[in-house]
Amino acid sequence: MKVKFSDLSLVFRQMSIPGSESYAVIDRQTGEVITVDEDEEIVDELDVDDDTSSLSKYEDPEKYLWVPKKDDLYSEDELINKFAADNLSPEEFNEALEIFQRKSAFRTLLAHAGKLDKWHEVSNAAEETALKEWCAENSIELEYD
Repeated sequence: MKVKFSDLSLVFRQMSIPGSESYAVIDRQTGEVITVDEDEEIVDELDVDDDTSSLSKYEDPEKYLWVPKKDDLYSEDELINKFAADNLSPEEFNEALEIFQRKSAFRTLLAHAGKLDKWHEVSNAAEETALKEWCAENSIELEYD
């Protein structure tokens, strides 16, 4: 099955927003990425269907593949630790370890150290790599725009 990476990446990021109750499935026949919200309605704006459908419609693993959420693919905490060790001075790293439990404080530290953009690059690359690995494990051929 072929899937547009841009579509898959977009829903993956939307599902990863804290508090998001959105889910996504891939139609194994068409490669279409379908977004389903917590109210069990199709919310994909690109292919809006007047009929709303329950999540149970997508439970057939022969027809649909559920897209994982970020936490199902990799640990952001481990990525933060690795990033801090690789990109911060020893002083900054020690400070990061002390405030590691407060992610907003970690991002403030990165901003102060001028490393916030670098963090976003590393985080996005890790997300993309994890998503591509999941696609390979599930025999999904990616198409790029």
